[in-house]
Amino acid sequence: MAEIFLENLNTQLTSTISDKVLLSYFSHDELLHITENLIKGNFNDIALRLNSSTYNIDIEQDFPKQIIMSIHLFCLIKTKKYESAKNLLNTSKVSNKKLFPLEYLSIKLICSNATDLFKGIKEYNILLNKYDHIEDREDWESKIDFFYFNFFFEKLFTIKDRPSKIKKCYFEIRTCFTKLNLISEANKIILLLLERYPNDMFILLEAYKQSISSGSLKDAKNIYVKIIERNNLLENKFDIYVLFCDFISCISQCEYEKSLSLLIQIIQNHSGSPLIINNISLINFYLNKVEKSKTDFHKIIEKAEMNCSNEISSYNLQMINDVVTVAPKNK
Repeated sequence: MAEIFLENLNTQLTSTISDKVLLSYFSHDELLHITENLIKGNFNDIALRLNSSTYNIDIEQDFPKQIIMSIHLFCLIKTKKYESAKNLLNTSKVSNKKLFPLEYLSIKLICSNATDLFKGIKEYNILLNKYDHIEDREDWESKIDFFYFNFFFEKLFTIKDRPSKIKKCYFEIRTCFTKLNLISEANKIILLLLERYPNDMFILLEAYKQSISSGSLKDAKNIYVKIIERNNLLENKFDIYVLFCDFISCISQCEYEKSLSLLIQIIQNHSGSPLIINNISLINFYLNKVEKSKTDFHKIIEKAEMNCSNEISSYNLQMINDVVTVAPKNK
């Protein structure tokens, strides 16, 4: 049965770009196992697996090599193994026709060094321009069939959606400016995105948060009205965005009890994501429920999720420990 499957696959690969080419290097079960670990956030397990001799046999075909390199690089960066990530890029040559995640993550690796942030901004701008002027030529990534890694390439990296790739680059540039404490430059990125994608609900939400944090209450009010109008037009598909705006407004005014009730409403009706739970834990700390807050942060950190919640919660937990720890007095 497996032989027939592979025979049919070889015929398909002459006309289709697919991640099934990886079956020349990994078994079907191995690929499913990598996918499962990606979704669960077991990045160390994947990095160890791809460091084994099976991966290092030299994947000669450029396309399957780029698929595996993208996943491997992602896992190394998530686990902060930056030197290993640099070695991977230095020892594994691929063509100039690179997959978006591989280019994107390569620049993210550059930005892991605080002294290279300006270099990273320049590289993201180059990548941005590449996808910004692609209308006049074929976007080969949109033709790829991801059987095993559709979650990674299509959901996480939106490889088939050009505007999403452009937005991801802009947001990374904004992050770099923020790390450099160039807040005015970081704010310009959101304004630019808002001008370019005026109906994008996520960008509207980010613009609202930025207006609140900068004290531009008139702008915040106008953006809030736009979010309400868009939500109504889209048949309340983005109710959670409205609730989150209300939450941001309340917490900016130190209305913690009301903030907490809004977050609980979001969880009950929309999402129980770790990032929302992270915010609830933080509000509980503000409400002086310190032990409950710390317990909830530990629960988030222990969960295996493919997002930034663990890192954020770890930072918040450390902040709380620093605040509540009282150094002993010198005798």
